[in-house]
Amino acid sequence: MAQPVTHATDGERAWRMLVARCHADAACRSAYPALESDFRSVIGRLERSSAIVQAKSADGRAVKLMLTRGIFGEAFRNVLYSPELAARAPAMVSAFARGDYSPITQMVYQTRMLTSSEISAGFYLSVTCTEDVPFIDVDRAREEAAGTFGGDYRLQQQRRACSLWPRGSLSRVRGQPVTSSVPALLFSGDQDPVAPPERAEEVAKHLANGRHVIVSNNGHAFGSLGECGQRLIAAFIGAKSAAALDVSCASRIPAVPFVIEKRS
Repeated sequence: MAQPVTHATDGERAWRMLVARCHADAACRSAYPALESDFRSVIGRLERSSAIVQAKSADGRAVKLMLTRGIFGEAFRNVLYSPELAARAPAMVSAFARGDYSPITQMVYQTRMLTSSEISAGFYLSVTCTEDVPFIDVDRAREEAAGTFGGDYRLQQQRRACSLWPRGSLSRVRGQPVTSSVPALLFSGDQDPVAPPERAEEVAKHLANGRHVIVSNNGHAFGSLGECGQRLIAAFIGAKSAAALDVSCASRIPAVPFVIEKRS
């Protein structure tokens, strides 16, 4: 695979799973009965016209942002990484649909600050501009992203950045699967918006002593896997094998309750 080709479709998958979970939850369904249509109306509104919005910095200063459909979509996909943040997503969408931009504005600002402070963008571009972007079938990627809430915004942005960023050279083994008999333990969140379980399944096919564990009600981060995951990792290292691990705790991770707005 080549980043960020699957970001839009995997983000869309995670969103649809969230909508289905909200619909199956009586409190969420009652509070947000039009969640999917509200979400699409938000996308449509931003597609027609971007907005100048205001957020607050960590020290309380007012910060103005240009909110476009692309910026919103990319930030919203990042919300779905964490089950704790995803539980707030219906309330954010509902507020925006009513004309209250503040929850989403603050989320966009915090997401952009997090990615700029926690991720080395230069290092990321040095890798992806060498190993991924030159190998993307752009027409196919755009076709697959069509109809998703993220669209091809991330694809365009990354390709534009790579047109300016230096890149390295690759060996001939680029793109070949890692084949190994070394014991391996793989975790996937069932609602991951960037690396869903099917990606790990592709990897595990080539790992003779690999085991893939799908974590219920989890996204991309280790997050709510918590103590269960730590125990499994310790047991895996101790046994030097994943074959006999009791992984049942990963299927018992409870869903984070949805945040329900209190309206006057």
